[in-house]
Amino acid sequence: MADRDDQPTEIEIAHVLFMDLVGYSRLPLEDQDTWIDALQNIVRDSETFRTATEDGVVIAHPDGDGMALAFFRDPSMPVRCALEVADAAADAKLPLRMGVHTGPVYRAEDINATENVRGPAINLAQRVMDCGVAGSILLSYATADLLTPLREWSEKLREIGEVEMKHGIRVAVHALSDDAVATANDSEAATRPGLLARETGRRHNLPVYLTSFVGRETEVVDVRAQVLANRLTTLTGPGGTGKTRLSVEVTSPLVERLEDGVWMVDLAAIADPDLVATALAAALDVRDAGEQPLVDTLCRYLAGQTALLILDNCEHVIDAASALIDTLLQRCPSVTVLATSREPLGIMGEVVWAVRPLAVAPPQTTRRPLTPSTPRRPRGCSSSARGPLTLD
Repeated sequence: MADRDDQPTEIEIAHVLFMDLVGYSRLPLEDQDTWIDALQNIVRDSETFRTATEDGVVIAHPDGDGMALAFFRDPSMPVRCALEVADAAADAKLPLRMGVHTGPVYRAEDINATENVRGPAINLAQRVMDCGVAGSILLSYATADLLTPLREWSEKLREIGEVEMKHGIRVAVHALSDDAVATANDSEAATRPGLLARETGRRHNLPVYLTSFVGRETEVVDVRAQVLANRLTTLTGPGGTGKTRLSVEVTSPLVERLEDGVWMVDLAAIADPDLVATALAAALDVRDAGEQPLVDTLCRYLAGQTALLILDNCEHVIDAASALIDTLLQRCPSVTVLATSREPLGIMGEVVWAVRPLAVAPPQTTRRPLTPSTPRRPRGCSSSARGPLTLD
């Protein structure tokens, strides 16, 4: 029998739909299986996918947290399938994003001797998808150009413009909008060039507290003013003084004022300094590009954003946290940082705000009442005025 490698490779043009689940990698294994099973069932139930399967004009290519579907006939098939899948995924509350590209592929057996498909069209469809957010359906110019002359699709395509992907590749991208997929209408939110974007509509990841916040009302206002006036503010103080809660109370009202929201990173559980950037990437839902340092990927992602980052509990990885923050502030001109630490970060321009324990009222007693001649300052208070310190 002749070796398959000696046979010529037949190149075909396919219309590739690539999809994946946003946030999949941070789920427990059991939830990952649940999400993938749900997505596979949704795709199998798609009328377009069933028809294409019966006609033998589609090959499914599993890919970790998603899949690629290569259609070999009508360029509208992957787009129609995408709308059907998006509608069902929205009902199932699956954070799914999709990209479509038309280009060359070739059929090949995978390691299980099952027919599969490879080629540049698969890779580029994934890059197009990577520009989107959960709920978005993006098309490369190659696919959109085939559909624009058709009335069914011309009114549903919105040109976004040219975006840069991995390896410096630039591709003109269109967003597909439909009544069933409302999130795709927001072309601005649907484009994060070359990077994994946050879910549409999410503006923060701040924790929700069930207890009321009392005792620091004036301090909240003062610290918020410092955050708005300076690019780096650090709340310092011993553990247990309420730095984390204060940071949340200070920044919560800013969520709607900042175009790209407020994002919090808890470094308390990070023992390895090398994972500080990884923790920030996870909070932002930024995927490690693999071919460049993660810090560079983060800077590219944040370079055009107006966002506030909270890095909480920096003290035990202070050198790594300081280096990351310094780099972000230098390379991302519209990013502001609020950090909490037991000691200052030591970055030029840092504003340090000392958070002291709340005053505790002395217990009531009838045995030794206080008299005007014996004034007593509440425990934990200092006679010095509380205020920020700007480090030159």
